[in-house]
Amino acid sequence: MSTSQPVIVLVHGAWADASSWSSVLSELQDRGFTVYAPPNPLRGLPQDSAYVHQFLTQNAALQGQSVVLVAHSYGGAVITNAAVGAPGVRGPGVRGRLHPRSGRYHRRPGQRGARILPGQRGLHPGALPRRTVR
Repeated sequence: MSTSQPVIVLVHGAWADASSWSSVLSELQDRGFTVYAPPNPLRGLPQDSAYVHQFLTQNAALQGQSVVLVAHSYGGAVITNAAVGAPGVRGPGVRGRLHPRSGRYHRRPGQRGARILPGQRGLHPGALPRRTVR
């Protein structure tokens, strides 16, 4: 597994598409991260989770890399399922309220975004730019 910065995979929620991450994607790329925003087909939770899982496990660019999954809303449920058995996934980060509560990754009212801290696992509240998708 790579010791460099993790690769970030952004998964959109329902009633959106991958372009909704464009400003976040640009900001993270400007900060030196490799970022992907694959489409979420919105065919149902099992199908969407399987699609993202396949992206994580069969994408040659992700092999051997640490991967941080970030999702908005419904995408949180998708990444929770998609991460199971996917090598290199370090931790989920969910933006929005419609997702399974997962302890320290749960967004509390008033929090914005998520933070990637060097040496830490997963995402932490407050790091993504405030102009991100709501």
